[in-house]
Amino acid sequence: MKEKKQGIKRRKRILRIGGLCMAALAVIFALFFFLPGRNAAAQDGVWAGKGTAEEPYLIQNVADFQALQSCVNGGNSCCDLYFLLTCNLDLSEVCGENIGNWVPIGNQNHPFKGTFSGELKEIRGLYINENEGETIGLFGVNEGTIERLSVSGSVSGKDFVGG
Repeated sequence: MKEKKQGIKRRKRILRIGGLCMAALAVIFALFFFLPGRNAAAQDGVWAGKGTAEEPYLIQNVADFQALQSCVNGGNSCCDLYFLLTCNLDLSEVCGENIGNWVPIGNQNHPFKGTFSGELKEIRGLYINENEGETIGLFGVNEGTIERLSVSGSVSGKDFVGG
């Protein structure tokens, strides 16, 4: 009988601890992904820099650029964050006629609201072939600033199409 009571107490304690862990995980998840103006990927150390005007996040390769794409399209607007392209990029390894379309950074539900400076660099190899596509290009829906950037490739769509 005594062992049965101890077993019940142990299970209750485990359930209580499990519930606290789940609550803590939910809070961490919410802070990690939903803080306005913060960049979850940047907090993981994806980019060098601090995301400020003085020390922008550095986009140093295609993987960094795809991380920005995933972050914005995943729901983080990057509001008030600054990004700086440090070198020319070639997207032909991640999009093309035989690979598939580039997915624009920012969409109707999740626009880009940060500042992206290309520092007079070029992003080439952009490929999008969406005959019925709207708001397509390297960036899709932009409510921020994109400056000093050259883009080349092949982009076709229906409305609001650009490089």
